[in-house]
Amino acid sequence: MQDRAIQILIIDLGSQYTQIIRRSLRYLGFHSIIISPEKSLEWAKINKPKSIILSGGTINISDADTPEIPKEILGLGVPILGICLGMQWLAYIHDKNAIQAIKEGKSYGPVEVSLSESRLFKNLAKKISAWSSHGDSVKNVPAGFDIIATSNNKKVIEAIECADKKLWAVQFHPEVEQTEDENIILNNFASDICGCVKDYDKKNVIEEIRANTKKILGSGTAIIGVSGGVDSTTLAAILTPILGDKLKAFMIDTGGMRKDEIEKVKKIAKKSGINLEVVDKYKNKFIESVGQSIDAEKKRAHFREVYGETHHNVDLDLGLTEIMPLSDFFKFEVREFAREFGLEELLAGRQPFPGPGLYLRIVGVPVSSELLEIVREADYEVAEILKKHNLYDKIAQTIVALLGVNTVGVKGDGRVYGYSIVVRTVETVDFMTVKGFYLNKEICEEITGALIKHPKIVRVFYDFTPKPPATTEFE
Repeated sequence: MQDRAIQILIIDLGSQYTQIIRRSLRYLGFHSIIISPEKSLEWAKINKPKSIILSGGTINISDADTPEIPKEILGLGVPILGICLGMQWLAYIHDKNAIQAIKEGKSYGPVEVSLSESRLFKNLAKKISAWSSHGDSVKNVPAGFDIIATSNNKKVIEAIECADKKLWAVQFHPEVEQTEDENIILNNFASDICGCVKDYDKKNVIEEIRANTKKILGSGTAIIGVSGGVDSTTLAAILTPILGDKLKAFMIDTGGMRKDEIEKVKKIAKKSGINLEVVDKYKNKFIESVGQSIDAEKKRAHFREVYGETHHNVDLDLGLTEIMPLSDFFKFEVREFAREFGLEELLAGRQPFPGPGLYLRIVGVPVSSELLEIVREADYEVAEILKKHNLYDKIAQTIVALLGVNTVGVKGDGRVYGYSIVVRTVETVDFMTVKGFYLNKEICEEITGALIKHPKIVRVFYDFTPKPPATTEFE
């Protein structure tokens, strides 16, 4: 990316939601940057941001390994918003007796928050449902601070402010979609309190990606591995108009693709002007290597090892300089880029799929060609039913996995032992957190009926567990 004046500095205290803060700000139209605590002060002095956000974190303020935030940021004269651990630090730095550990160990889940008058809460209702995830809380309000939000009949302090010092803090997470009207608080802080100007436009970003890539590439050749997913195909579409023959796109058929995946990608590539070469002679090697273990991390390692070997064998030198122009963007943003280029909805709207593909959809049993075909057909059947009922595009991701535990069933006149299929449907904006997308009884019955027609499938389960605690994929 080109250098730009960044208005909002996010100091990362280790929260799983830090990237969501940046995503939310970008959605609102503001560029921001994430910096570690140890580098934050120097960066702020040089770049002079208009505002600072302290993220949440995974530890408590009293822990020995709590991130050391430079106190000098308080003297920079810019508004600061502390979130979760960030709030605790702001309170603690002004009063060492302000923090207490939660007796129950941790506050985790939705909480009803009552809001008072504050510039931070403009355009919000008096009460909102917010997402809580913390082990400490503020028990005493430091001198000069006011309580602006509470929960549990005013027993729990949820937000404080010291307008004179330009300090605001919330105990809950305003950045996640589980918090009601989650973007309003961040917009109030960035726009109304800090005076930040909206400076993000996806069309400008595309031009920056192109210019930066050309600058790095010089007179060289760019090589891109196309997996069939949204990211790689969209990047190839972004770069093809400016690189032409200097861009070489390869797709490795790993044997773990969805049904008809390669033909669909070839069609999209041709329509987008991407010169794509498909390499399909290594499928058995992938199956043999990944099938050595049922451990998810080892399966990924075996997959990466073979993938690297295949790249070398098709003259893709992995020693080349690696650039990842889309690494800062969330999946929904990349889809917006895809639509900017007129890429058909088949690509822009398709659901995410893991790099190792169906190898990660076979759980608890060694991968084999037979099991790959079973889960491939099951995945296809589920997708077709969801599309028929206009549900596919409403679901962020559908995971269809084969559970490697044989159970007894009845097929025809006899008892059989067969596999179980689990269908997981979720909804989310950014995949940092997800909620289950609940299918109704009729849809579940139709899916179950279609899947158990396979002679090796005897049971079908449904999983709508949110993240956290469950990850989106099973492996």
